[in-house]
Amino acid sequence: MSTTGNVGIGTSVGAQRLTVSADANTDAGMLVTGGALSTIGTANANSGQILVGNSTYNASIGYDYTTYDTFIDNYSSGSFDGEIVFRTSPSTTLVAGLTLTNAGAVKVGSGGTTNYATGNGDLYVQDA
Repeated sequence: MSTTGNVGIGTSVGAQRLTVSADANTDAGMLVTGGALSTIGTANANSGQILVGNSTYNASIGYDYTTYDTFIDNYSSGSFDGEIVFRTSPSTTLVAGLTLTNAGAVKVGSGGTTNYATGNGDLYVQDA
């Protein structure tokens, strides 16, 4: 642990509060096992979850060993009512590239409410 309180695993000094560093050729940077919150899957010694936030408002990525599913969740006060946004930075400002809405729609780009992918069956993409 450094004098600033940063912790390093696999490194002599942590660059952030927790820094995990591994040999790029042989090791994973971090392995999380030993259960999962009931909101994302079945607790199992081979399942795992990383939670960011607190117990009321959080985002998580998890793996359910019993179903072999990977989850990315956005959870707020007892429901999954947030959006999951993949952002890019073509300049100095982050913009939405792909958004999964809480209603199950897929929005491409940052053009307000008009850039949704819709369909029942085949998906057709048209240049605007």
